[in-house]
Amino acid sequence: METTQQQDQVNNQIEFTPSIMKDFEISSKWAYFISISTFILFGLTLVGYLFLLYKSFEFSTVSFSDYLKILPKEVYFLMFGVAGILVVLILSSFALLNFSTEMTRAISLKDTYSLNESLDHLFKFFKLTGISILGGFGFGLIIYIYLYHNPFH
Repeated sequence: METTQQQDQVNNQIEFTPSIMKDFEISSKWAYFISISTFILFGLTLVGYLFLLYKSFEFSTVSFSDYLKILPKEVYFLMFGVAGILVVLILSSFALLNFSTEMTRAISLKDTYSLNESLDHLFKFFKLTGISILGGFGFGLIIYIYLYHNPFH
C-alpha cells in the first residue's frame, strides 16, 4: 500500500522544462531588483515624510506637545494613514525580496520546498500590495467625502 502511494507521489510531481526554469530565473532577478528599488524608494519616502513633519513643527512658535493638542483629529488620520500605507508597501518589498531569494535557492538546488516557499512569499507580496492599493483608494475616498461632502464645513 505504501509503495503505491509513493509511486503516485512520484507520478504526480511537476517537472519544469529548461525554458520554464530560465523564466523563473529571470523573474527572480527582476523581483530582486524591484524589491531593492522599492524598499529604498518607500524607505526614503517614509524618512522624508517624517522629516517634513518634524521640520513643520520645528518652525512653529508653538511647542510640539501643545501643537499636538490643538491639531484636529483629521490631521492625525492623514498622518497615520500615509505612514501606514508606506509601512505596508515596505513590507510588500520584503516579501518580494524573500520570493527572489527563495526562488534562486529553488532553481540552484532544484528544491520543491524552496519553490513552495518562494510562491508563498509571492502570494504575500500580492496580498500586501493589494491591501495598500485598497487602503489608498479607501483613504482617498474618505478624504474626498470629508472635503467635498462634509455638512459640518
